[in-house]
Amino acid sequence: IGGTPSVDSYTRQVRSTGFFAISSLTYKDRYIADVLGRRDGSSLFGVNERWQNYYRFSAAWRVAEEPWFPLDWVTELKPRYSIGTAGGRPSFSAQYQTYQVSTGSIVPRTLGNSELKPELATEQEFGLDAVIAERFRVQANYVKTKVEDQLLLVPLPSVAGFEAQWRNGATVESDTRELSLEASIVERQGMLWTARLNLDRTKNKITYLSVAPYRISDYRAGLYIREGEVLGSYYGYVWPSRCEELKAGTDCAQFQVDDEGHLVWVGAGNSWRDGKTKKLWGTRGVVNGVTYAWGLPIGPLNSGHNAPDAKLGDSEPSLNASFHQNFEWKNFGVTLLFDAEAGAQVYNQTSQWRCRDGFCPQMDQFGKPDELQKPITYYNAVGVYSNNKNNSYFTEDADYVKLRELSVRYTMPETQLPAVLRRAGVSQATVNLTGRNL
Repeated sequence: IGGTPSVDSYTRQVRSTGFFAISSLTYKDRYIADVLGRRDGSSLFGVNERWQNYYRFSAAWRVAEEPWFPLDWVTELKPRYSIGTAGGRPSFSAQYQTYQVSTGSIVPRTLGNSELKPELATEQEFGLDAVIAERFRVQANYVKTKVEDQLLLVPLPSVAGFEAQWRNGATVESDTRELSLEASIVERQGMLWTARLNLDRTKNKITYLSVAPYRISDYRAGLYIREGEVLGSYYGYVWPSRCEELKAGTDCAQFQVDDEGHLVWVGAGNSWRDGKTKKLWGTRGVVNGVTYAWGLPIGPLNSGHNAPDAKLGDSEPSLNASFHQNFEWKNFGVTLLFDAEAGAQVYNQTSQWRCRDGFCPQMDQFGKPDELQKPITYYNAVGVYSNNKNNSYFTEDADYVKLRELSVRYTMPETQLPAVLRRAGVSQATVNLTGRNL
């Protein structure tokens, strides 16, 4: 019988214990407070860090309920504040040495750490709620979060005998701003139209790192773990897009940007469209002491681009938004939900892998006019796609506006129901047609 037999077995036991006390207070229906104290124990923490203490405190003031409040049309005005802590637990295996069996040999993988303690997250929220004329609702929040003792899988030098170790190695801070506006636009007998707009933005930054800076995973990954780094930023090779990025003294009249956004050498008196008509593909030329292949993308050349440390993009958006509308007229109803994102970039590694194997749409020249056609060397000879190294060609804007959901419904009262449903005791039925991600 063919095949490779394998045997797998493990026993895992995790113990957790927690105690908490909580108290809430409301005085004169306008002064509100809440207090929580908690003590947690877990076997996932190191032997000296089994028990941890956490807390929460929040307070709010309903200003509009004060007898001296002068604005009758403001029916709710509530500033509020809260602060609280929580802990993140490491994985079960983080305390222990782990090994892997490879080609008959036992290979050390992760060095255990018996001193692990939980990530400590402290979050503060400042908020304001308001209701105006019983028709408009406003909610604003500013949230500041600080996560200390962040759990990191840190690479180790070869002398350690293991590849990596879990450590409490960093502090990450974030700021979040949120705004929600809700309005009842039409309120009439048999008709209701409401709308809600939500806006938010979050930015995260590593403010402290107790270990040497490092990259995540291997050379293809463009994520840095280092102090001052904005989480979500990624790095790689940047392909020149302007002649000014080339060697000083270069004759810029001999270079152009082609239809795919690459800076290419075309020679004096030529255009990037002339490759096939003038039989220029495969020719070479020397400009300012540098040899260029005609029409091929120019690789990273100057000091800012010759290593994979140029910023390609930031995956954290500058703004998230959603817009929700609900309209009801008699027995009919329609709901619309739009989502939007702005200011973020994504890395399209899916397209890069397809290009590496020769299957990406960019490489298909069928049906293209002669001036746009390119040889296969354009896509792979100079290493744009080789080894899946991060580069600017596959960095794309992630902005979008999406119709997240559309719902159309009709509610049938008892008088419109079939007799068989009325006899079964059904007094009302709604037929709903919903589409998502349209």
